[in-house]
Amino acid sequence: MPYIKIEAIDTLFFKDGRPFSMGEETYATGIFPPPPSVFLGMLRSAYASEKNIPLDRIKEETEHIKIEGVYYSADNDYYPIPLDLVRLKSLHEDENEAISLFASNLQGLVSSSSKKLEYVLCHNEHIENIPNGMIDRKLFEYYLKDSRPMNFNWKYQPISKLTKTEFKIGIGRNKQNKQSEDGKLYRVGMVRLQNNTPEHRLNFVIKTNIDNVGYLGKLGAEGKSVIFHNEEQFTPLNKIDYADNSHFRLYLNTPAFFEKGHIPNLKKHFPSWDFEVITYAVGKPLHIGGFDMAEKGGFPKSMLKAVPAGSVYYVKILNGTTKAFVESLEKNPVSSISDYRANEGFGLFYVGNLDMNKRIKSIL
Repeated sequence: MPYIKIEAIDTLFFKDGRPFSMGEETYATGIFPPPPSVFLGMLRSAYASEKNIPLDRIKEETEHIKIEGVYYSADNDYYPIPLDLVRLKSLHEDENEAISLFASNLQGLVSSSSKKLEYVLCHNEHIENIPNGMIDRKLFEYYLKDSRPMNFNWKYQPISKLTKTEFKIGIGRNKQNKQSEDGKLYRVGMVRLQNNTPEHRLNFVIKTNIDNVGYLGKLGAEGKSVIFHNEEQFTPLNKIDYADNSHFRLYLNTPAFFEKGHIPNLKKHFPSWDFEVITYAVGKPLHIGGFDMAEKGGFPKSMLKAVPAGSVYYVKILNGTTKAFVESLEKNPVSSISDYRANEGFGLFYVGNLDMNKRIKSIL
């Protein structure tokens, strides 16, 4: 399938799912990285423009378009940092190093959780999560291989090192006479996909099932122009050698919607296999909506809670090995584990090795 690099010409703004009432609030909050649905909307609009599809037929004639991969590329290829990597609170603000969490057996502990897990991820130092961190391709491959010791320092890049926020001040205008209205001053944080190094411009790279979308598109809440480049030589990751054991890590590369809250229904997506989620590291839920481009004026979609990218599930296979499971996926590919809106790129995942023997540690 084709890979398309998306180069932003100007600053971009991606509105999050929280409501904004101009006049009552002065700051419109955004989300970055954006959910994959914004890329689908961009592609559908570009495809419709290239094919001269009338508005009333856009939904029908573009519903075959899918997002099958989302990547971030600058001086390196980057991936959202896995959430079982955390930061020591004792580190200085500019020390961007992460450590791995241990798995502690829950036997003998009392929990109010409705989901009984075998382990809890923890550390005996004071730690904190890493919001909007990214790791490069080489380290992400190490992570999926589980080839580094538990005391390995994972270097990461904050989003703020790859992008720059520029604030924009605006004011609401009357739709009839176009004059500014009192009390409707607002501010938004625009994102420039480039920081202090011009040669390290951050680009989005997406994998899709179409290749004829032209050269220009519009992206973000303000419909800013972006340039499309075909990336025929793009290769996301090198081949991983998977272990002949019964545990693996399931890493979310994009946000996902699950029927049961934050736990995926793996049996639904892989019916030939039996699994047990033994623990997990998930972030705060994202509120994601959107608009139906085929409806006049943009009809809003239902707001859903999504598990964020970078969330990790430790999974035990009850009827096979990780190696056999991955081999089955190569024969019968499953690209998404999201229960809703999978065609929009939600629920894209990677399978990684998991050596539980080196990870189990008691903190009691």
